[in-house]
Amino acid sequence: MTRPRRSSPTRPKTKSFEIQCASCHYNGYTLTPTVEGGFVAGAANDPNGEADIDGDGVPNELNVGCENCHGAGSAHAAAPRRSKASTIVNPGKLASERSMVICNQCHSRPQGTMKTDQPINKDNKMLTPGISRNEYLVNHTSREDAAQSDFWPDGVHSKSHHQQATDLVRSKKYMNGTQIMNCADCHDPHGKTGVKHQMKLAVRDGKDSLCASCHKVDMKEHTTKTVGEAHTKKIACIDCHMPKTMQTGAGMGHGVDGKGGAKYWMNDITAHLFDVPRITNKGVKGVDPGKAMPIPYTNACGTCHEADKM
Repeated sequence: MTRPRRSSPTRPKTKSFEIQCASCHYNGYTLTPTVEGGFVAGAANDPNGEADIDGDGVPNELNVGCENCHGAGSAHAAAPRRSKASTIVNPGKLASERSMVICNQCHSRPQGTMKTDQPINKDNKMLTPGISRNEYLVNHTSREDAAQSDFWPDGVHSKSHHQQATDLVRSKKYMNGTQIMNCADCHDPHGKTGVKHQMKLAVRDGKDSLCASCHKVDMKEHTTKTVGEAHTKKIACIDCHMPKTMQTGAGMGHGVDGKGGAKYWMNDITAHLFDVPRITNKGVKGVDPGKAMPIPYTNACGTCHEADKM
């Protein structure tokens, strides 16, 4: 017997990919309303592009491309060699805060001017690289960042995906007394290093090379002092200071079995607060560890230790 085909629920037009997501997945994003009340999203034309997403007969450049971070490149391409540098934005030469906001627009969770997840301005455009964070917030957002429901019950640690910059700007590392950090301090935007996640140096090489480039800490001494037992090559700095609190896509997983029989959440996107979630945090204190936040003071520790006894 053939099973009846399950129909997909009809989504409201305000929840379409074009109006909620596409601006961070296209290069040269445009948005055009239709007479039916929907929207058509467009992208920069590229004869070698992946698909003709807007139906105009020319393939488009999808995903992140040069102009997402460097701004429009036509004048740069046409300029004589002596003038090329002045006709394009170089994020590496921007103030840290202005460089950071380029990444921030897609790695945080603001509400845009259309009350959607896309930080587009009144002209349905993403930010022009080089503007200040203040200009971006004023002209491209109606809510500065994530809603309360996008955090675990402690109100601190991110739960929803693409909130790396949400975390970073709220961390003690962002304005740390020495500098304003930006994403490029740890990541190579062009991925030339060949290290996973476009890191500048490895984070799991037994030497914590990336973290050690700024923090001169002996792992054995540090872990003996902080948790009462020496942990050396078994763990890396990011296991405790960048636990995986966020999950790609919608919904939540089912957790993994930890010591003591409780299930602990093991998500797939690292927090960028650079703190260590504590058992004393709101949403954890007095709550059964398997039912707490759940944030990974559990997934960093709870799979080997009984977290409620730590």
